[in-house]
Amino acid sequence: MELAIPKSHRVAFLTFIRLPAPAMRELIKSLKIAIPKASLETFSIQLVNEKKGLFADDVIPIVRFLSSMYRYRAETEIPDKEFLDAFVEAGKREAKGILDADKVDWVALKKNVSEILKTELPLALTAKASELSVEHQRRLCPINCRILSDARPIFVGDPKKDPSAVLIRHELKIAFHEEDSGDVKEFYVALDGDDLLYLQTILWRAEEKDKSIRRLMKKTGIPVLGEEE
Repeated sequence: MELAIPKSHRVAFLTFIRLPAPAMRELIKSLKIAIPKASLETFSIQLVNEKKGLFADDVIPIVRFLSSMYRYRAETEIPDKEFLDAFVEAGKREAKGILDADKVDWVALKKNVSEILKTELPLALTAKASELSVEHQRRLCPINCRILSDARPIFVGDPKKDPSAVLIRHELKIAFHEEDSGDVKEFYVALDGDDLLYLQTILWRAEEKDKSIRRLMKKTGIPVLGEEE
């Protein structure tokens, strides 16, 4: 079989194969004891160790790359030996022409990737959870959501006099990430006071259901990913 390193992970792959030995050992050690999370970014933060040469700007893309590797292997069910051989060959093709590629110890890299595959549970769970969490056409972008409120005066007759009444209106701004591009987009919905009360009611119900499900999962001992986030 023949593998190919996706273009979107090329930089992360090259960073990964050129990690110094101490940094690689620390990465593998951290992967073994990391706590599964609902997102790859949150999971990656546990692996950052600047003293050991693992910086956030490098670790997060590397974890995304390793997650992609896990998903591909799980989908194809390729035996470990066959996968590792194909991975190394794909790596050699991808690294060809890079100035320091000749310094890569491919035998050691194969062993390291094998060790990473054996750490399966933390990263495999996170990889699957992150995949499920983004399987939506639109994902809420909470920090960009707003409710804009204003009072609009209504004048009947002489505009020099005080307004006859005031109309209070609200506008709900929903911001979201597009599934394909990840771009943040937004739309607006007009609300009145009754709408605000109704939204509070359905949000309260959703929160209570969330709590109930979490209590049930706690009784079963099944961890709920995303609690810490």
